[in-house]
Amino acid sequence: MQQICFQTNLYAKLKNSAQWRELTVQELKAFLGMIIVMGIHQLPEAAIYWSSDPYLNVNAVLNVMTLARYKKIIENLQCNDNLFQSATNDPGYDKLYKIRPLISALNKNCLKVYHPSTSLAVDESMVAFKGRTSLKQYMPMKPVNRGYQIWCLADVNTGFISNFDVYTGKSAASRGEFKDCQMCERVVLELCKPFFNSNRTVVFDNLFSTFSLMKQLRKQGLYSCGTVRGNRKGLPQFLASKLQSLNRGEFTFAVKSGVAAVKWQDSKAVCLLSTALNPKDVVFIKRKLKDGSTIRISCPEVVHVYNSTMGGVDHFDQIRESHRQLLCTISTVKTKRKPAVISNETSKAIDKWFFIKNEEGPITCFLF
Repeated sequence: MQQICFQTNLYAKLKNSAQWRELTVQELKAFLGMIIVMGIHQLPEAAIYWSSDPYLNVNAVLNVMTLARYKKIIENLQCNDNLFQSATNDPGYDKLYKIRPLISALNKNCLKVYHPSTSLAVDESMVAFKGRTSLKQYMPMKPVNRGYQIWCLADVNTGFISNFDVYTGKSAASRGEFKDCQMCERVVLELCKPFFNSNRTVVFDNLFSTFSLMKQLRKQGLYSCGTVRGNRKGLPQFLASKLQSLNRGEFTFAVKSGVAAVKWQDSKAVCLLSTALNPKDVVFIKRKLKDGSTIRISCPEVVHVYNSTMGGVDHFDQIRESHRQLLCTISTVKTKRKPAVISNETSKAIDKWFFIKNEEGPITCFLF
């Protein structure tokens, strides 16, 4: 908060913003609370919140500050010093430089206030945005198919986001401690870095899974499990084979360097890599036939564990979507501002609700 106030005041001073009054931490907290209220009570234009018409204005907003002050804060709001930003052609250029301190502070505080369980999930989350930005991604198979792509590390049991980063393009993968890794491997390693040598289990889908990643995580004191694309390098040939050699419920596996590759036949073939479980262990699950009857078939425990733990980020997305009013529309704030900032604040508010609910008992997210 103090960093944002300092940089905002510095920016306003450098640009000689007319009639600027220094922003304080107390006023910034009131401003952020007001933004959340605007997201709950949505109106077509920001000025309507300060309307003289009693049927249109919102006392919880107009009693906090004037419209002129609100516009001034929006006009000058900064998280980082623009004077030290690298040029766009510089190898160290960061597209998120302007909000990088905010992202770092949020991640640091999330690691401080919450101790996650022994199972973590890595997945992507989309923040809807259809404006102009080089960060916008299009993923046609996702419920939110246009917007910011955010890599998340979530607690499997609660959906609490312990670490996250915003995808800024493939060029960002060539920097940092894991610059020699593939992009998918770098994402997982960067997110899991705070939990190295904790012997936790990390699960992820076939977007991230590689033989090399599994070995690196094991060296860093983490177990892992994930579905895998059979045609990736370093994997047994039977994973990529499309020949129907297994009956339903049957499976085969191979182990190399402590990494187990498992192929199990359900209605379709399922391929996984794991360092967390014995590939020989089997459980029995129910499957429904076309005539409505059910049968019990054998299933490798690694498949069963993956299916029961992979939904950590999806759990968070479900909660966030059901309280979408907290994600205020970008037009309420400022068209040129990146909505990832507001989304991150909202996401951390939902994270805090998870924490309080688990520690102090049931409370709805809206009431919180």
